[in-house]
Amino acid sequence: MLTSLQIRVAKLFLSLPEACHFALAGGAALIFKNEVARHTQDLDFFCPLQNEVRAASESLQKSLASLGLRFQIVSSSPSFVRMIVQETESNEEVVVDIGHDYRLKKPDDTEIGPVLSTEELAADKLLALFGRAEARDFVDVYHLMHKFGVASVLHLAKEKDTGFDPYILAIEIGKLARLPRKEFEVDDLTYQELQIFFRNLRAELLEKAL
Repeated sequence: MLTSLQIRVAKLFLSLPEACHFALAGGAALIFKNEVARHTQDLDFFCPLQNEVRAASESLQKSLASLGLRFQIVSSSPSFVRMIVQETESNEEVVVDIGHDYRLKKPDDTEIGPVLSTEELAADKLLALFGRAEARDFVDVYHLMHKFGVASVLHLAKEKDTGFDPYILAIEIGKLARLPRKEFEVDDLTYQELQIFFRNLRAELLEKAL
């Protein structure tokens, strides 16, 4: 589940007028929706309009300062800002990413504000696995493919990014065996099932590519 600081910052950002076109994305959105049971250090907020990133970031900085929350800008560009927000009393930190990304579907309205639809999150997570193949991506995609089906998630990823290539995905899946067990926030049975699932998926994707 999300921490109290993560919930606080998410509500704050999504309530800002300058952030009216943004939505919570990434692993935090999946955790908030109870689609996956793991932890995250990040809050990702994305908007389909690149020219709104800087204004939303500056508005958040002002709001954080007014509430006595410390923050540090790690990187900043017209289309992406990353900052670390820290709660003074507990020293808890959260990494906040504010950026621009194409949006496939309308976000869901929730008690903390707009959150990307689970279908869009499935597309994003498969594209993340396609691009970086981290343990958390394998865990998230495993759950989402069981929810929506393999073919549906593959289709969503291709719909969102025409550069998505199932053959390259199969190559990335091959990195799974090299990732340490401790990086996977799942029990042993789920870990074994995940390994089998992706081994079979990789073989299927490679066979179709031949």
